Amino acid sequence: MIAGPGIARRRVSFRRRLPLDASVLCDVRARLRDYLCQHDVPERAAADVVLCVDEAITNAIRYSRGRGVDVTVRAGSRSVRARVRDKGTGFLHTGLRARPSPWTTGGRGLYIMQSLMDDVSVYCSRGAAVSMWKRLDGNADSAGSGQVDQYRQ
Repeated sequence: MIAGPGIARRRVSFRRRLPLDASVLCDVRARLRDYLCQHDVPERAAADVVLCVDEAITNAIRYSRGRGVDVTVRAGSRSVRARVRDKGTGFLHTGLRARPSPWTTGGRGLYIMQSLMDDVSVYCSRGAAVSMWKRLDGNADSAGSGQVDQYRQ
């Protein structure tokens, strides 16, 4: 949509339906980074969003046993919202993740998301969905609050 006097600038969402295949991750990261850059998201905030979306997609690939994953990211003037949803088996989510031990392998995805985003919500019903957002106001280059706001099963 064209912006001009009296015409609102419409924000377009980044949407992808992906196979559960790790080979798509590199392309998705690059395209998402381009989308966020085109929507004037600060570089540090964009890097955080790309990493967290990548972690959520990776979790779906590793654990969902479903047929695919849907990714939606919307960059606004004050925040970025992202949702990664699969239609797999879901998982038991018990809330805020503790910091993983440096000696363990895996198990860092939700912790990373909670650390970098301002809000992370996990829904487990007919698959799993992770919704997250990052504030872009004056403090866009700082890490998120690490809060998990909602949990539904």
